[in-house]
Amino acid sequence: MAAIPSVNSSLAAQSVQSPERTGSQDDSLGKMDFLNLLVTQLENQDPMNPSDPTEMTAQLAQFSSLEQLTNISESMEGLDAMKTAYEQNAALSMLGRNVQLEGNTFTFQNEPVQLGYNLERAAESVEIQIMDASGKTVDTIKGLQGTVGEHTVQWDGTDADGKSVPAGEYQFVVGAQDAGGNVLQPTPQVMAKVQGVDYGSGGQKLLTSAGSIALADIGNVTQATSQ
Repeated sequence: MAAIPSVNSSLAAQSVQSPERTGSQDDSLGKMDFLNLLVTQLENQDPMNPSDPTEMTAQLAQFSSLEQLTNISESMEGLDAMKTAYEQNAALSMLGRNVQLEGNTFTFQNEPVQLGYNLERAAESVEIQIMDASGKTVDTIKGLQGTVGEHTVQWDGTDADGKSVPAGEYQFVVGAQDAGGNVLQPTPQVMAKVQGVDYGSGGQKLLTSAGSIALADIGNVTQATSQ
């Protein structure tokens, strides 16, 4: 009787690609296919020329490694599912809250916007210039607080002439100088209220009064005050 070819490492490598047999959907071998081949080899070996014990030990070691890799793969899939569920719950918990975003861009949606800045050194003069998407200055807010720390100011969406600006993308620049005329570099911030959650293909995004933002871009979170 001819000996059945041994289950070599190439079959083990194919098995790792798919933990279970998927039938006609792909040609990868699952761990049960690998075990069945091993058992079939033992049942049909030539009694006059049995398999080399060393080779059999190596094949059993391959199967053990395959089992461990399969378990790791299944565990990773479970962790991915838990991570997705955690991110979804975290995003939902933000609804109705105020979030702080570091940056100088925002989406104006015909509602007042809370613009902010953080000073590490005291300033003698502070002002905010608000520009539209083309870079044109539409309004300047002067006489702002210059003490060390975080400050916010509300922009009502009107230009220098008191006219309402159209909805769209805007940016702002915070200019500050100390008593000696030295230019300071305040950190710009935007405060926004979370109004919804978008579960798009690019990951969870929060829909806020200042536009759509990624969950990872959020700084401080505070309870929204009643209006």
